[in-house]
Amino acid sequence: MANPDKCQFGLDFLGHCITPEGATPMPDKVEAIQNLPKLSTTKSLQEFLVLVNFYHHFLPGAATLMQPLFNLVKLSDKTLQWTPDTSEALHSIKAAMARAIVLVHPNSTSPWP
Repeated sequence: MANPDKCQFGLDFLGHCITPEGATPMPDKVEAIQNLPKLSTTKSLQEFLVLVNFYHHFLPGAATLMQPLFNLVKLSDKTLQWTPDTSEALHSIKAAMARAIVLVHPNSTSPWP
């Protein structure tokens, strides 16, 4: 028989890692975002923003973090012109993904509003 204290249970579901403590982004996706080289085309930046936006609920203030990159997409044709603000935004998003919050499961014994 398995000893529950020595077991770790988790489920990967629709890009999320579900554990008894709550839900987190998939570790391999977070690692991919961390190791992403500097983006050089508008299409690669759009793909990055789609991936980060998928996990936005784990990132407090995600829209504010991503705004400089959304502006960069609007201004660019094919090749990106990075500025200190957009480079800082990219770094901030990577750092925020590394410390993404855990979304805890609802407590069925707590009173509902």
